[in-house]
Amino acid sequence: MARAGGRIAGDARRNIEAQTGKPAITADNARKLGEIVAGVIEAVAGADDD
Repeated sequence: MARAGGRIAGDARRNIEAQTGKPAITADNARKLGEIVAGVIEAVAGADDD
């Protein structure tokens, strides 16, 4: 099931890139996503401490 989801996501990314002529993933938005994920992880870890 996870492979099917990953394939669908990859196909969607390639389709968007083909239509726009621009990369869907850039260093800047990958960094921002990393910051968001880290924040969520910290929030969940903090909630577990309560």
